[in-house]
Amino acid sequence: MRVHSRRTPPVREGKFCPAPVAVFALLWATTLPVAAATVELDAKKQKYIWDMEHITFQLETHLGRPFLDAWKRRAADELRQFLRTDFRGVVLAPGRGTVLRAGTVSEERFDVGSTPMREVGARGFVADLLSRVAEFRTFTGAGFRVLQIDLEDEASGIYRTEILLTVRGTTDAGGPVEFEAAYLVRFRFTEDSQIRQGRVMASAEVLAQTRRGSPRPIMQEVTKEVGLTRVPLADNWLLPSDQARNHRYQIAVEDFDRDGYPDIAVGAIEGEPYLLRSVRGRRFDNVARELGLKPGPPGKQLARNSLVGWIDFNNDGYPDLIMGERFYRNLQGRRFIDITANAGLKFDRVPMGIVVADYDLDGDLDSTSTSPTTSVATTSTATTAAGSPTSPPRPASRTRRRGWG
Repeated sequence: MRVHSRRTPPVREGKFCPAPVAVFALLWATTLPVAAATVELDAKKQKYIWDMEHITFQLETHLGRPFLDAWKRRAADELRQFLRTDFRGVVLAPGRGTVLRAGTVSEERFDVGSTPMREVGARGFVADLLSRVAEFRTFTGAGFRVLQIDLEDEASGIYRTEILLTVRGTTDAGGPVEFEAAYLVRFRFTEDSQIRQGRVMASAEVLAQTRRGSPRPIMQEVTKEVGLTRVPLADNWLLPSDQARNHRYQIAVEDFDRDGYPDIAVGAIEGEPYLLRSVRGRRFDNVARELGLKPGPPGKQLARNSLVGWIDFNNDGYPDLIMGERFYRNLQGRRFIDITANAGLKFDRVPMGIVVADYDLDGDLDSTSTSPTTSVATTSTATTAAGSPTSPPRPASRTRRRGWG
């Protein structure tokens, strides 16, 4: 058996998976042969790892899910059903932790060693858990994750674990709030069926707690309200499998008309241009055709790429637009004219993205594009202010802007 280490993704409500086994590093170090073609663990140690993975799954699935459900419903009696009658807990004493602030978001941390602790029984432990979610009006997610596990006493069936509990939601004021706590938890059972029956948590000692929140919503879903659902963009999830495509769209955000509201340009592999102008931050209107953007590249019906990017190539204060294989000059936010022929814009490979910056600090914006097969795609050469190329178009890693068109 070849042993591979792995990182377990965070466990969220409805998605539980085994956590890494804490003893893995020790077992690995003690079984390395001096000279062997293949590294194998001792059969007993293999079985131990598999058993710990199995117990982790059982705990997260058959105890974690109903535990989280009872916690969110604030069902104290049901929560106590997971604790043994001789349960002993250690929780934080009332007090303030270390508070960090960034804008409207605050984070309060409590760490063992710097915060007073108190011992509690089953009722006190459940009461402490419920106090942590008292401010929650709604719940948007929760997690019960086994971070570490070890069989501490085989005869008594005692497992020593580190558990991470998380819960997310909103307050009465509508602001986001999140609580997470790490506990040193000992479970006691000898059969898997006992996990399903409950009353297997023998003790729990808090290791750290964190509460994050904001008095008001940080983000709000307004896709429909601002009209973006009316933009006829294809959705791979809704298309037949033979019509689904990767890299169908790219987007670039810029205030092209300088009205103080950012607008969105969408490059589409089908060649249909989308220029979504923000109407004073209240909605988006597609003004692509109205302002002169054309479907597809010159002389073709479909684009080879969905490239899109803004670059103020002539320093007039209005960003110009690269979309697909076309280059557009921005006429003070009122219209765009196609200057592709004079700009010398050319791609020898299908570009996947573009970055604009003054890389040589000469005061002119330059651009770099990338393709899936090479780190740098080919772009156009510099041109004069009159609009004619200074030399025949040739492959280049950057686009130099000096008043094309």
